Amino acid sequence: MRSCVEPLEALLRDGSVFQKEHAALALGNMAVCTETRKAMRSCVEPLEALIRGGTGEQMQNAAYALANIACGNCDNGRAMHSCLSPLEALVRGGTEKQKEHAAYALATICRASKKCESSCVQALEALLRDGNEMQKRKAALGLSAMLADGEDSVVMAYCIKPLQALVQEGSGDQREHAAYSLGLIARSSEEIKVALLSCIDPLKALLCGGTEEGKESAAFALANFACDDNASEMCSCIAPFKMLLCDGSDKQKEWAAYGLSNIAACLQGIRRDLCSCIAPLRTMLRAGTEKQKENAAFAFGNIAARCDYATAEEIRMCIVSLGDLVRTGTQLQREGGAYALAHIAYRDDYSDTKRTAMRSCIKPLETLLHSGNAMQQRFAVGALGYMAIAMGNYMRSCIEPFVKIASSGTHSEEMRGNATLGLVHIAKANFKNATTGAMYKCIEPLAELVRSGTNGQRRWAADALEKIAANDEYSL
Repeated sequence: MRSCVEPLEALLRDGSVFQKEHAALALGNMAVCTETRKAMRSCVEPLEALIRGGTGEQMQNAAYALANIACGNCDNGRAMHSCLSPLEALVRGGTEKQKEHAAYALATICRASKKCESSCVQALEALLRDGNEMQKRKAALGLSAMLADGEDSVVMAYCIKPLQALVQEGSGDQREHAAYSLGLIARSSEEIKVALLSCIDPLKALLCGGTEEGKESAAFALANFACDDNASEMCSCIAPFKMLLCDGSDKQKEWAAYGLSNIAACLQGIRRDLCSCIAPLRTMLRAGTEKQKENAAFAFGNIAARCDYATAEEIRMCIVSLGDLVRTGTQLQREGGAYALAHIAYRDDYSDTKRTAMRSCIKPLETLLHSGNAMQQRFAVGALGYMAIAMGNYMRSCIEPFVKIASSGTHSEEMRGNATLGLVHIAKANFKNATTGAMYKCIEPLAELVRSGTNGQRRWAADALEKIAANDEYSL
């Protein structure tokens, strides 16, 4: 079929009215084949010329061809940016079929090229509101492609009401694409999430009663809705998200865990129903997909920080799974595991069960201090710093990395503060039995913090030095 591209392109340029019309249609049909599509970049220019000045049938078939040529091909999509303006004109003022094909062409071009114009978003928004069933479907698909490119939030706000209406009243795939578009709008900025409050209930209805694809898109949308200003409204999504954690598809579980993480992060109070999500999250930590493990770790961290109703055994089992994730997981899983352990360590409810489980995490967290990336080190030093309050007598091996971070000029004040906290409590826990000389390594960095640290660091460091000095081995 690739051998037919060149003669058809010649007809686009120099053929009769009838030949141009059918050449465009033939190219559109051939472009369904991925390999043939790769050979069609040179056809973009004559197809654009037909859209700008051809007959009605030529415009319709040229839009159809451009849509298929751009589909999934970034190089072709980038070559079509100049086609957006005439396609937008067709969406606004073309025939029923022209609008449908032009809307789909805008979708595939923007998705492939990662570029779009605000006016194109507005044209699709109008089609979404007033078009026929197929046009609404193509418009919803087009908006999801464009919104992924991060359009202006003011332009995005125009799309909320018609997308909400489509989620409520559209057909199966219309609801799916509309829900996905609302999720992309929510991702664009924190400010716009407040404007999406009215969409929560229809998305929940889709989450509970839609097709599998619709549930996935609704989970994606709601997972991205949560913010400080709508946290109380989003709590109504906890139960359906838990349902997906237990019975959903892999993608549905992934977005449910992400949504629970975001909801928990925004809550100020403690909620008992969040604790009911711990068991399925623990299952994901142990046996989920790679992305599920990552999202479950962050979710558990945020839930652990805000939930007082979990049993000691539930927490212990999650700590063990998180320690395994820090030890052997992917980069993001290690980061998520350290994040969760930092939140668990911050709570001062150290039962013997929790202490034993947390002790097994010291070594993998210490490894992150030595060789982890910046975010892994940030969360690991936070976890170990607070763990030292209750378990400093087990953490003398952390002195060296704590000293390095506390005395560094490149680490953040937060990390230096947590490293100082760790040093202080290791010193307090070991000043009576530090027979190896390891505590001597703490003296100089602590003394430097007394001289030049923040007020809190000075108080902590001075208190630790007093404890060390009280031991004859370190008396000066």
